[in-house]
Amino acid sequence: MRWTLIYPSCFFSMLSLIAIIVLLSNDMAWSNDEGTVGLYKVHFAVGLNGWSFEFNCRQEECPTPDSKETADYDSDSCRWHFCEPCRKTTKHINAMLKACIAFIAIYFMLAVGRVNLRNRGGFFGKLIAVFSSVLNYVTLVAAWSIWLDRCNNKFDDMNYMIGDIRVVSIKPQLYYGFVVAVLASTSAVLCVIAEALMQSRKNK
Repeated sequence: MRWTLIYPSCFFSMLSLIAIIVLLSNDMAWSNDEGTVGLYKVHFAVGLNGWSFEFNCRQEECPTPDSKETADYDSDSCRWHFCEPCRKTTKHINAMLKACIAFIAIYFMLAVGRVNLRNRGGFFGKLIAVFSSVLNYVTLVAAWSIWLDRCNNKFDDMNYMIGDIRVVSIKPQLYYGFVVAVLASTSAVLCVIAEALMQSRKNK
């Protein structure tokens, strides 16, 4: 009966994979801030590829027209103090997410092999399956943790000019991209738990 646990473990690993692909293929904001300053609605978003700052007039007549500025972290127009730390952080996160795809592929191939062959893969095959699932989880947790530590906390005391209006203290809140990363790690740890239960039943 322990082999039935291979199905939920594969299911959770696939959910984790789908979440990772979504993160890599979409310019999804990981941090976001919205508010109003004078006549303007302000929107600031930061993701793995860069950032955007948009303001829109809330009335028909405004001294400064609507505007939107976007920039990659590597571009010359990214002049803020968060550009360099976020550039390094997002490169690390992208590398981690791609590594997770490899971990999931290894785990999934071994898991399918165990279902089809009813075995097994030997001791080292099982060991590699366990380690690949654990590494996937740990790497995903590390990815969203370094976003919190090295990028998301770099936005305090920002100043941005809208004409003669100075926008201060922009503090983005965690947004969809970060939530998807946490969901990916949650699916990954559920895969680890299913794998551990399967191995423990085998040893009884």
